[in-house]
Amino acid sequence: MASSDSTLIFGDGTFEEQIQELVNYLARDLADDARTSFISPFQNALLSSDENKKQKTITLVLGAVKGLGSGSDKEIEGFFNLLYAHILTLFPDESGLKEQLTPIIHTISAAPNPAIIKYRILANLFNILPRRSPLRLPVYQALVTLATSQDELDVLGIKKSNVERWLSEWNVSVEERSSLWKSLAASFSKCGRPETFLEFQLSYITSLSESSNEIQPAILVAISTALNTPSIFDLDSVKKLPSLKLVQSTPLFGLLQIFLNGDYAQLSDWLSKNEASIGDSGLDKVALERKIRLLSIAALATQNVGKEVSYSAIASSLQVPATEVEKWVIDAMRANLIGGKLSQPTQTLHITRATHRSFSSENWAYLQKRLVNWRAEMTGVLEVLAHTKQSRKPRAAQDAEVLVEKPVQAAA
Repeated sequence: MASSDSTLIFGDGTFEEQIQELVNYLARDLADDARTSFISPFQNALLSSDENKKQKTITLVLGAVKGLGSGSDKEIEGFFNLLYAHILTLFPDESGLKEQLTPIIHTISAAPNPAIIKYRILANLFNILPRRSPLRLPVYQALVTLATSQDELDVLGIKKSNVERWLSEWNVSVEERSSLWKSLAASFSKCGRPETFLEFQLSYITSLSESSNEIQPAILVAISTALNTPSIFDLDSVKKLPSLKLVQSTPLFGLLQIFLNGDYAQLSDWLSKNEASIGDSGLDKVALERKIRLLSIAALATQNVGKEVSYSAIASSLQVPATEVEKWVIDAMRANLIGGKLSQPTQTLHITRATHRSFSSENWAYLQKRLVNWRAEMTGVLEVLAHTKQSRKPRAAQDAEVLVEKPVQAAA
Protein backbone atom coordinates (compact mmCIF):
# COMPACT_ATOMS: atom_id res chain seq x y z
CA MET A 1 0.00 0.00 0.00
CA ALA A 2 1.32 3.41 -0.97
CA SER A 3 2.50 5.83 1.68
CA SER A 4 2.27 9.07 -0.29
CA ASP A 5 -0.83 11.05 -1.16
CA SER A 6 -2.64 10.01 -4.34
CA THR A 7 -4.03 12.25 -7.06
CA LEU A 8 -7.72 11.88 -7.97
CA ILE A 9 -8.24 11.15 -11.66
CA PHE A 10 -11.78 11.27 -13.06
CA GLY A 11 -12.90 9.51 -16.21
CA ASP A 12 -14.48 11.24 -19.19
CA GLY A 13 -17.89 12.84 -18.95
CA THR A 14 -19.74 15.36 -16.86
CA PHE A 15 -20.78 14.83 -13.25
CA GLU A 16 -24.28 13.91 -14.43
CA GLU A 17 -22.94 11.37 -16.93
CA GLN A 18 -20.69 9.76 -14.31
CA ILE A 19 -23.58 9.53 -11.83
CA GLN A 20 -25.66 7.88 -14.55
CA GLU A 21 -22.83 5.38 -15.05
CA LEU A 22 -22.77 4.56 -11.31
CA VAL A 23 -26.55 4.22 -11.13
CA ASN A 24 -26.71 2.03 -14.24
CA TYR A 25 -24.19 -0.33 -12.64
CA LEU A 26 -26.31 -0.59 -9.50
CA ALA A 27 -29.50 -1.21 -11.53
CA ARG A 28 -28.11 -3.65 -14.08
CA ASP A 29 -29.71 -6.75 -12.56
CA LEU A 30 -33.18 -5.20 -12.10
CA ALA A 31 -36.16 -5.83 -14.38
CA ASP A 32 -37.12 -2.99 -16.71
CA ASP A 33 -39.95 -1.68 -14.55
CA ALA A 34 -37.92 -1.92 -11.38
CA ARG A 35 -34.93 -0.27 -13.09
CA THR A 36 -37.00 2.74 -14.11
CA SER A 37 -38.33 3.12 -10.59
CA PHE A 38 -34.82 2.72 -9.14
CA ILE A 39 -33.23 5.35 -11.42
CA SER A 40 -35.97 7.98 -11.00
CA PRO A 41 -34.82 9.43 -7.60
CA PHE A 42 -31.28 9.97 -8.94
CA GLN A 43 -32.58 11.76 -12.03
CA ASN A 44 -34.71 14.01 -9.85
CA ALA A 45 -31.73 14.78 -7.63
CA LEU A 46 -29.62 15.77 -10.64
CA LEU A 47 -32.38 18.06 -11.94
CA SER A 48 -32.65 19.83 -8.59
CA SER A 49 -31.57 23.47 -8.33
CA ASP A 50 -30.21 22.86 -4.82
CA GLU A 51 -26.66 24.20 -4.52
CA ASN A 52 -25.69 21.02 -2.61
CA LYS A 53 -27.23 18.70 -5.19
CA LYS A 54 -23.93 16.98 -5.95
CA GLN A 55 -23.37 16.02 -2.32
CA LYS A 56 -26.98 14.88 -1.95
CA THR A 57 -26.78 12.84 -5.14
CA ILE A 58 -23.60 11.04 -4.06
CA THR A 59 -25.15 10.38 -0.65
CA LEU A 60 -28.14 8.89 -2.46
CA VAL A 61 -25.82 6.66 -4.52
CA LEU A 62 -24.00 5.53 -1.38
CA GLY A 63 -27.29 4.58 0.22
CA ALA A 64 -28.08 2.35 -2.73
CA VAL A 65 -24.82 0.40 -2.50
CA LYS A 66 -25.78 -2.86 -0.78
CA GLY A 67 -22.89 -4.99 -2.03
CA LEU A 68 -20.25 -5.11 -4.74
CA GLY A 69 -22.68 -5.67 -7.60
CA SER A 70 -22.63 -8.38 -10.23
CA GLY A 71 -19.95 -6.98 -12.52
CA SER A 72 -16.53 -8.41 -13.32
CA ASP A 73 -13.65 -7.65 -10.96
CA LYS A 74 -12.55 -4.87 -13.32
CA GLU A 75 -16.04 -3.34 -13.36
CA ILE A 76 -16.37 -3.57 -9.56
CA GLU A 77 -13.01 -1.90 -9.06
CA GLY A 78 -13.87 0.83 -11.59
CA PHE A 79 -17.24 1.49 -9.92
CA PHE A 80 -15.72 1.97 -6.47
CA ASN A 81 -12.77 4.02 -7.73
CA LEU A 82 -15.17 6.47 -9.40
CA LEU A 83 -17.34 6.55 -6.28
CA TYR A 84 -14.27 7.21 -4.05
CA ALA A 85 -13.15 10.07 -6.28
CA HIS A 86 -16.50 11.86 -5.97
CA ILE A 87 -16.73 11.29 -2.21
CA LEU A 88 -13.27 12.73 -1.54
CA THR A 89 -13.96 15.71 -3.80
CA LEU A 90 -17.40 16.56 -2.41
CA PHE A 91 -16.66 15.90 1.27
CA PRO A 92 -13.25 17.42 1.96
CA ASP A 93 -13.69 17.74 5.74
CA GLU A 94 -12.90 14.69 7.91
CA SER A 95 -16.25 14.50 9.69
CA GLY A 96 -18.28 14.53 6.46
CA LEU A 97 -15.89 12.09 4.82
CA LYS A 98 -16.08 9.70 7.77
CA GLU A 99 -19.89 9.76 7.67
CA GLN A 100 -19.87 8.75 4.00
CA LEU A 101 -17.08 6.18 4.12
CA THR A 102 -17.92 4.25 7.29
CA PRO A 103 -20.97 2.45 5.82
CA ILE A 104 -19.21 1.73 2.53
CA ILE A 105 -16.26 0.09 4.36
CA HIS A 106 -18.73 -2.12 6.22
CA THR A 107 -20.58 -2.99 3.00
CA ILE A 108 -17.37 -4.03 1.24
CA SER A 109 -16.19 -6.10 4.21
CA ALA A 110 -19.52 -7.94 4.54
CA ALA A 111 -19.95 -8.68 0.82
CA PRO A 112 -19.93 -12.40 -0.12
CA ASN A 113 -17.56 -11.80 -3.06
CA PRO A 114 -14.10 -13.43 -3.23
CA ALA A 115 -11.52 -11.90 -0.89
CA ILE A 116 -9.18 -10.86 -3.72
CA ILE A 117 -11.50 -8.18 -5.10
CA LYS A 118 -12.32 -6.92 -1.60
CA TYR A 119 -8.58 -6.58 -0.91
CA ARG A 120 -8.20 -4.50 -4.06
CA ILE A 121 -11.04 -2.05 -3.52
CA LEU A 122 -10.20 -1.57 0.17
CA ALA A 123 -6.51 -1.10 -0.66
CA ASN A 124 -7.47 1.42 -3.35
CA LEU A 125 -9.45 3.38 -0.76
CA PHE A 126 -6.52 3.26 1.69
CA ASN A 127 -4.14 4.58 -0.96
CA ILE A 128 -6.48 7.27 -2.30
CA LEU A 129 -7.00 8.81 1.14
CA PRO A 130 -4.54 11.57 2.13
CA ARG A 131 -1.42 10.14 3.79
CA ARG A 132 -2.19 11.79 7.14
CA SER A 133 -5.91 11.07 7.14
CA PRO A 134 -7.13 9.29 10.30
CA LEU A 135 -9.70 7.54 8.08
CA ARG A 136 -6.91 5.29 6.88
CA LEU A 137 -7.16 3.53 10.25
CA PRO A 138 -10.65 1.97 9.81
CA VAL A 139 -9.79 0.99 6.24
CA TYR A 140 -6.61 -0.72 7.41
CA GLN A 141 -8.48 -2.46 10.22
CA ALA A 142 -10.99 -3.76 7.67
CA LEU A 143 -8.13 -5.12 5.56
CA VAL A 144 -6.57 -6.83 8.59
CA THR A 145 -9.91 -8.38 9.59
CA LEU A 146 -10.44 -9.64 6.04
CA ALA A 147 -6.93 -11.10 5.79
CA THR A 148 -7.28 -12.76 9.20
CA SER A 149 -10.55 -14.40 8.23
CA GLN A 150 -8.84 -15.87 5.17
CA ASP A 151 -5.63 -16.79 7.05
CA GLU A 152 -3.78 -14.59 4.55
CA LEU A 153 -2.00 -11.99 6.68
CA ASP A 154 1.07 -12.27 4.45
CA VAL A 155 -0.97 -10.65 1.64
CA LEU A 156 -0.80 -7.35 3.54
CA GLY A 157 2.94 -7.53 4.22
CA ILE A 158 2.40 -6.18 7.74
CA LYS A 159 5.53 -4.66 9.24
CA LYS A 160 5.79 -3.16 12.69
CA SER A 161 7.87 -0.25 11.34
CA ASN A 162 5.11 0.66 8.86
CA VAL A 163 2.43 0.56 11.53
CA GLU A 164 4.54 2.77 13.80
CA ARG A 165 5.06 5.27 10.98
CA TRP A 166 1.38 5.33 10.02
CA LEU A 167 0.26 5.87 13.61
CA SER A 168 2.68 8.78 13.88
CA GLU A 169 1.14 10.29 10.73
CA TRP A 170 -2.54 9.69 11.44
CA ASN A 171 -4.25 12.01 13.87
CA VAL A 172 -5.83 9.25 15.96
CA SER A 173 -6.41 8.92 19.69
CA VAL A 174 -4.30 6.91 22.12
CA GLU A 175 -7.19 4.48 22.49
CA GLU A 176 -7.38 3.97 18.72
CA ARG A 177 -3.63 3.32 18.57
CA SER A 178 -3.90 0.70 21.31
CA SER A 179 -6.89 -0.86 19.57
CA LEU A 180 -4.92 -1.31 16.35
CA TRP A 181 -1.94 -2.92 18.11
CA LYS A 182 -4.33 -5.21 19.99
CA SER A 183 -6.20 -6.28 16.84
CA LEU A 184 -2.94 -6.93 14.96
CA ALA A 185 -1.60 -9.04 17.81
CA ALA A 186 -4.87 -10.99 17.98
CA SER A 187 -4.74 -11.59 14.22
CA PHE A 188 -1.24 -13.08 14.36
CA SER A 189 -2.29 -15.23 17.33
CA LYS A 190 -5.34 -16.51 15.45
CA CYS A 191 -3.19 -17.34 12.42
CA GLY A 192 -0.72 -19.35 14.54
CA ARG A 193 2.19 -16.88 14.43
CA PRO A 194 3.33 -16.68 18.10
CA GLU A 195 6.66 -14.96 17.40
CA THR A 196 4.98 -12.11 15.50
CA PHE A 197 2.10 -12.07 17.97
CA LEU A 198 4.57 -11.41 20.79
CA GLU A 199 6.20 -8.56 18.85
CA PHE A 200 2.86 -6.80 18.35
CA GLN A 201 1.59 -7.71 21.83
CA LEU A 202 4.58 -5.90 23.35
CA SER A 203 3.76 -2.82 21.25
CA TYR A 204 0.15 -3.06 22.47
CA ILE A 205 1.34 -3.21 26.08
CA THR A 206 3.67 -0.24 25.57
CA SER A 207 0.77 1.79 24.14
CA LEU A 208 -1.33 1.29 27.29
CA SER A 209 -1.31 3.45 30.38
CA GLU A 210 -0.09 1.67 33.51
CA SER A 211 -3.46 2.50 35.06
CA SER A 212 -5.32 0.60 32.32
CA ASN A 213 -7.31 -2.46 33.37
CA GLU A 214 -6.03 -4.26 30.29
CA ILE A 215 -2.30 -3.96 30.90
CA GLN A 216 -1.68 -6.66 33.51
CA PRO A 217 -3.58 -9.42 31.63
CA ALA A 218 -1.75 -8.37 28.44
CA ILE A 219 1.65 -8.66 30.16
CA LEU A 220 0.83 -12.10 31.54
CA VAL A 221 -0.22 -13.29 28.07
CA ALA A 222 3.07 -11.97 26.66
CA ILE A 223 5.08 -13.83 29.33
CA SER A 224 3.23 -17.13 28.82
CA THR A 225 3.61 -16.85 25.03
CA ALA A 226 7.34 -16.13 25.26
CA LEU A 227 7.92 -19.07 27.60
CA ASN A 228 5.59 -21.51 25.84
CA THR A 229 6.83 -20.95 22.28
CA PRO A 230 9.66 -23.42 21.46
CA SER A 231 11.40 -21.05 19.03
CA ILE A 232 11.57 -18.03 21.37
CA PHE A 233 14.75 -17.99 23.46
CA ASP A 234 15.46 -14.25 23.58
CA LEU A 235 13.40 -12.96 26.51
CA ASP A 236 15.05 -9.53 26.74
CA SER A 237 12.13 -7.79 25.03
CA VAL A 238 9.79 -9.00 27.76
CA LYS A 239 12.30 -8.36 30.52
CA LYS A 240 12.73 -4.73 29.41
CA LEU A 241 9.02 -3.86 29.50
CA PRO A 242 8.75 -0.76 31.74
CA SER A 243 5.38 -2.01 33.01
CA LEU A 244 6.68 -5.50 33.92
CA LYS A 245 6.83 -4.40 37.55
CA LEU A 246 3.03 -4.41 37.63
CA VAL A 247 2.99 -8.22 37.65
CA GLN A 248 5.98 -8.91 39.89
CA SER A 249 3.75 -10.43 42.57
CA THR A 250 2.39 -13.08 40.18
CA PRO A 251 3.70 -16.66 39.76
CA LEU A 252 4.41 -15.99 36.07
CA PHE A 253 6.83 -13.20 36.95
CA GLY A 254 8.76 -15.65 39.11
CA LEU A 255 8.76 -18.17 36.26
CA LEU A 256 10.15 -15.55 33.88
CA GLN A 257 13.03 -14.86 36.28
CA ILE A 258 13.89 -18.57 36.28
CA PHE A 259 14.13 -18.58 32.50
CA LEU A 260 16.25 -15.44 32.59
CA ASN A 261 18.68 -16.60 35.27
CA GLY A 262 17.72 -20.00 36.71
CA ASP A 263 18.08 -23.69 35.92
CA TYR A 264 16.13 -26.92 35.69
CA ALA A 265 16.11 -27.48 39.45
CA GLN A 266 14.48 -24.10 40.05
CA LEU A 267 11.90 -24.78 37.33
CA SER A 268 11.03 -28.13 38.91
CA ASP A 269 10.53 -26.42 42.24
CA TRP A 270 8.29 -23.74 40.66
CA LEU A 271 6.20 -26.35 38.83
CA SER A 272 5.60 -28.30 42.03
CA LYS A 273 4.34 -25.18 43.82
CA ASN A 274 2.27 -23.60 41.02
CA GLU A 275 0.22 -26.34 39.40
CA ALA A 276 -2.84 -24.07 39.22
CA SER A 277 -0.88 -21.38 37.36
CA ILE A 278 0.16 -23.89 34.70
CA GLY A 279 -3.43 -24.57 33.70
CA ASP A 280 -4.65 -20.98 34.09
CA SER A 281 -1.87 -19.64 31.86
CA GLY A 282 -2.08 -22.37 29.23
CA LEU A 283 1.53 -23.35 29.89
CA ASP A 284 2.97 -26.57 28.48
CA LYS A 285 5.07 -28.33 31.13
CA VAL A 286 7.01 -30.40 28.58
CA ALA A 287 7.81 -27.31 26.48
CA LEU A 288 8.98 -25.44 29.58
CA GLU A 289 11.28 -28.27 30.66
CA ARG A 290 12.78 -28.55 27.19
CA LYS A 291 13.41 -24.82 26.92
CA ILE A 292 15.05 -24.48 30.36
CA ARG A 293 17.41 -27.35 29.55
CA LEU A 294 18.46 -25.73 26.27
CA LEU A 295 18.94 -22.38 28.01
CA SER A 296 20.96 -24.10 30.74
CA ILE A 297 23.32 -25.49 28.10
CA ALA A 298 23.66 -21.96 26.67
CA ALA A 299 24.38 -20.54 30.14
CA LEU A 300 27.03 -23.19 30.80
CA ALA A 301 28.57 -22.55 27.40
CA THR A 302 28.84 -18.77 27.91
CA GLN A 303 31.08 -19.43 30.91
CA ASN A 304 33.34 -21.78 28.95
CA VAL A 305 33.87 -20.37 25.46
CA GLY A 306 37.11 -21.78 24.09
CA LYS A 307 37.15 -24.52 26.70
CA GLU A 308 36.01 -28.11 27.15
CA VAL A 309 32.98 -29.00 29.25
CA SER A 310 32.53 -32.58 30.39
CA TYR A 311 29.42 -34.59 29.63
CA SER A 312 28.99 -35.16 33.36
CA ALA A 313 28.87 -31.40 34.05
CA ILE A 314 26.24 -30.93 31.34
CA ALA A 315 24.21 -33.91 32.60
CA SER A 316 24.29 -32.51 36.12
CA SER A 317 23.10 -29.08 34.97
CA LEU A 318 20.27 -30.54 32.88
CA GLN A 319 19.44 -33.34 35.33
CA VAL A 320 19.51 -35.96 32.58
CA PRO A 321 21.49 -39.20 32.15
CA ALA A 322 24.93 -38.78 30.57
CA THR A 323 23.70 -40.88 27.63
CA GLU A 324 21.28 -38.08 26.68
CA VAL A 325 23.82 -35.26 26.73
CA GLU A 326 24.71 -35.43 23.04
CA LYS A 327 21.03 -35.23 22.03
CA TRP A 328 20.51 -32.09 24.11
CA VAL A 329 23.71 -30.48 22.87
CA ILE A 330 22.74 -31.12 19.24
CA ASP A 331 19.30 -29.59 19.92
CA ALA A 332 21.01 -26.51 21.42
CA MET A 333 23.18 -26.22 18.30
CA ARG A 334 20.13 -26.51 16.04
CA ALA A 335 18.46 -23.73 18.05
CA ASN A 336 21.58 -21.61 17.35
CA LEU A 337 22.25 -21.22 21.07
CA ILE A 338 25.78 -22.63 21.01
CA GLY A 339 28.51 -23.74 18.66
CA GLY A 340 31.05 -26.43 19.40
CA LYS A 341 32.37 -29.92 18.81
CA LEU A 342 31.44 -33.08 20.66
CA SER A 343 34.10 -35.66 21.46
CA GLN A 344 32.87 -39.14 22.37
CA PRO A 345 36.35 -40.50 23.26
CA THR A 346 36.96 -37.75 25.83
CA GLN A 347 33.26 -37.27 26.71
CA THR A 348 33.61 -33.49 26.36
CA LEU A 349 32.13 -30.60 24.43
CA HIS A 350 34.51 -27.96 23.09
CA ILE A 351 32.67 -24.60 23.11
CA THR A 352 33.36 -22.23 20.21
CA ARG A 353 30.35 -19.92 20.55
CA ALA A 354 27.50 -19.26 22.98
CA THR A 355 24.41 -17.06 23.15
CA HIS A 356 23.63 -15.19 26.35
CA ARG A 357 20.11 -15.61 27.71
CA SER A 358 19.98 -11.93 28.56
CA PHE A 359 22.64 -9.29 28.03
CA SER A 360 22.93 -7.59 31.42
CA SER A 361 25.26 -4.85 32.67
CA GLU A 362 27.60 -7.61 33.91
CA ASN A 363 27.73 -9.03 30.39
CA TRP A 364 28.57 -5.62 28.97
CA ALA A 365 31.35 -5.22 31.56
CA TYR A 366 32.73 -8.65 30.67
CA LEU A 367 32.61 -7.81 26.95
CA GLN A 368 34.43 -4.53 27.59
CA LYS A 369 37.12 -6.42 29.49
CA ARG A 370 37.51 -8.91 26.64
CA LEU A 371 37.79 -6.09 24.09
CA VAL A 372 40.40 -4.29 26.18
CA ASN A 373 42.43 -7.49 26.44
CA TRP A 374 42.06 -8.13 22.71
CA ARG A 375 43.22 -4.59 21.96
CA ALA A 376 46.25 -5.03 24.20
CA GLU A 377 47.11 -8.32 22.47
CA MET A 378 46.76 -6.75 19.02
CA THR A 379 48.93 -3.82 20.10
CA GLY A 380 51.60 -6.28 21.20
CA VAL A 381 51.43 -8.12 17.87
CA LEU A 382 51.76 -4.84 15.94
CA GLU A 383 54.78 -3.85 18.03
CA VAL A 384 56.49 -7.18 17.31
CA LEU A 385 55.77 -6.81 13.59
CA ALA A 386 57.11 -3.24 13.58
CA HIS A 387 60.28 -4.31 15.44
CA THR A 388 60.83 -7.20 13.03
CA LYS A 389 60.36 -4.93 10.03
CA GLN A 390 62.82 -2.38 11.47
CA SER A 391 65.45 -5.03 12.23
CA ARG A 392 65.31 -6.35 8.66
CA LYS A 393 66.23 -2.97 7.11
CA PRO A 394 70.02 -3.04 7.86
CA ARG A 395 70.23 -6.63 6.54
CA ALA A 396 68.42 -5.58 3.37
CA ALA A 397 70.86 -2.68 2.91
CA GLN A 398 73.86 -5.01 3.33
CA ASP A 399 72.46 -7.42 0.76
CA ALA A 400 72.04 -4.54 -1.69
CA GLU A 401 75.69 -3.48 -1.24
CA VAL A 402 76.89 -7.00 -2.00
CA LEU A 403 74.82 -7.09 -5.19
CA VAL A 404 76.34 -3.78 -6.32
CA GLU A 405 79.94 -4.80 -5.53
CA LYS A 406 79.90 -8.14 -7.35
CA PRO A 407 79.62 -6.75 -10.94
CA VAL A 408 82.51 -4.32 -10.23
CA GLN A 409 84.81 -7.13 -9.06
CA ALA A 410 83.93 -9.17 -12.14
CA ALA A 411 84.81 -6.27 -14.47
CA ALA A 412 88.18 -5.78 -12.83
